[in-house]
Amino acid sequence: MAKISHTLLRSEVKKWGTIKRMFSRQTNSFGSYMNKKYHMTDTNLAEAETSFAAIRILLDRHVIFQ
Repeated sequence: MAKISHTLLRSEVKKWGTIKRMFSRQTNSFGSYMNKKYHMTDTNLAEAETSFAAIRILLDRHVIFQ
C-alpha cells in the first residue's frame, strides 16, 4: 500500500474542500479520489462513505508521521 506524509494529506484535504465547492457535480468521494491519485489499492478507502471516514482510514493505514 502506498504511503503519504501528514503534510501531503493536509494539503489534499484543503484542496478537496475547494474542488468540492467548485465542482459540485463531482461524484467521486474523497476516499476514492485519494485511492486513485496515489494508487493506494485500498478497497475500504475507496468505499468510505464520508470524507471523515476516509481521513481516518488514511491516518491509520497510509500516513507516515515524521
